[in-house]
Amino acid sequence: MLSPPNRAGFHTVTPYLMVVDPDAYVAFLESAFGAEVTYRTTGGGGGQHIELQIGDSRIMVGGGGPVGQDQPAALFLYVDDVDGLHDAAVRAGARSIIEPADGEFEEQRGAGFVDPVGTQWFLGQHGPASTSPG
Repeated sequence: MLSPPNRAGFHTVTPYLMVVDPDAYVAFLESAFGAEVTYRTTGGGGGQHIELQIGDSRIMVGGGGPVGQDQPAALFLYVDDVDGLHDAAVRAGARSIIEPADGEFEEQRGAGFVDPVGTQWFLGQHGPASTSPG
């Protein structure tokens, strides 16, 4: 059975993204999402572990050292301004895969992009026009 985390600021599930160049990836996250580094360390093998705050959520980024290639993932974010965040990510180096549009993902508005290391990000604005539950 899952239980709540015992670390302040974390949820039961915390995305952990492994990349070859964590410093460049953190710079992307800071520029695109206003992410703030909350913790950073270097392990004995030379790899980095970085924790970042994005809105009300935490993610972890690891890499450098023995990481031989980026290991992309997909993440879904609920946001207030799909268009603004999509455009900020593209300006920061992402590639759009779904232009902002009403009704995407059964949400009031949605969009998607791929970041510089191949992680897919999908954005949704939940509101009165959404058909998804909640």
